[in-house]
Amino acid sequence: MHALHVAGNKFCGYYLDHEYTQVCMKNFSAEARKRGRKFPVVVFLHGCQRFSGEYAAWLADLGYITFSPDSFQREGRSPHCATGVSKDLIHLMRQSEITYAREQLRKLDWVDQSKVFLVGMSEGGRAVADHTGAGFKAKVILAYDCKKGLASGSEPVLNLVGILDWEWGNGLCGVSGRPNSFAFNVPERGHSFLEDEFASEKIKMFLGQFK
Repeated sequence: MHALHVAGNKFCGYYLDHEYTQVCMKNFSAEARKRGRKFPVVVFLHGCQRFSGEYAAWLADLGYITFSPDSFQREGRSPHCATGVSKDLIHLMRQSEITYAREQLRKLDWVDQSKVFLVGMSEGGRAVADHTGAGFKAKVILAYDCKKGLASGSEPVLNLVGILDWEWGNGLCGVSGRPNSFAFNVPERGHSFLEDEFASEKIKMFLGQFK
């Protein structure tokens, strides 16, 4: 693992494993860490087309240290969206990325291990939906409607899908009957709703209940 260097009150860069996992954080206090403070953490999974640190930075702005594995750094990894790519293989790879990230976070003494959250966008959202939730306090599924199902489990789930989403329409994950779980369409948004005020508030309120 690399040493963590933070400049100012916000940091985005690579940590843990050279150029595979990006971490973004804001107002991370080295003094608080020295005093033994534990921090809640988000693991964020990107979509099928490309890795972008924008979502990790957005979640950091909402107050969460965010680790985002770059799936495209893996050997043999091609965009899920591309013709001829084995989608089953890709989905297995995304599950292994979740397991790897959680294992690495257990090595960090400043992470509140009881408050680690799993968030995914589009293809990453499907990976979150498919995951059993073991090791995570709650899950957030963005821009995916759980068409392939939602793994059973007791962890709360928040699902957000843009009302104008070109891929999923206004479909939503079926979370009725699951404790403390919610599904909403994001008004006037399509497949992406980065920094959208409605989405930001829903995520903050949902994750905030566990802080």
